[in-house]
Amino acid sequence: MALDLLEKLWQKDKRYKLFIKSKRPEELPWLMAREKEREYYTEISERIERAPWHDNVIFDPHGNDIPEWLQKNWLFTFAE
Repeated sequence: MALDLLEKLWQKDKRYKLFIKSKRPEELPWLMAREKEREYYTEISERIERAPWHDNVIFDPHGNDIPEWLQKNWLFTFAE
């Protein structure tokens, strides 16, 4: 969903970026042990790498610096 939104916004203005603050899937052994989830994240990673907007997807490391990170002014969040 977030990548779809970024793609549409990027087509209108190349300055749009998607910042993701989280541990990477490969940093979570329990997640990588689940075949379907591992395949899903592999597909997502490949989609990002192939996309013309791949430089506009920024992975920020997991951490406690949330107040500073939120100063980017926009927040898109979802949970299961």
